[in-house]
Amino acid sequence: MAKASPPLGIPPSPTNAIVTRTGHTEGAFYGHFENKQQVFQHVLAYRQELTHGWTQTLRDYDPSDTTLGEALAIVVTRLGDMLPGANEWILVLVDFYQQTKHDPDTHRLLTTKYEQWIDGIEELVQALQEQGWVARDRDARQIARQIIAFNEG
Repeated sequence: MAKASPPLGIPPSPTNAIVTRTGHTEGAFYGHFENKQQVFQHVLAYRQELTHGWTQTLRDYDPSDTTLGEALAIVVTRLGDMLPGANEWILVLVDFYQQTKHDPDTHRLLTTKYEQWIDGIEELVQALQEQGWVARDRDARQIARQIIAFNEG
């Protein structure tokens, strides 16, 4: 089901449009999921699994011959390779949020996912600290939040 998400968006797409693109039937869909929101929850979890270990790439590089900018480019490229369709994904995520922003359960889900994304950036900062690109005395969580804030504008 995950492959149908980026081009279609979740909430406004009829269920049959989603399942048709995946080669399944609506009966199979509802045999696994109660609704499109539940599919989206599974897609979010799946995308999180895909990125496991994305910062490990940094262990192959050294600040003595790789700049911080180069290290970030390497790790972000690796992350992009792990998440096919990442450029379209943000539109799906925004669309899903807009369609479900008044649902408290979905709000909690997205709040949790947001914190997990910050956790991932914090892991990146910690890896940069371990390798020597970022000072170890800097607060990795604060830097992660600053990176997210900068990215979000």
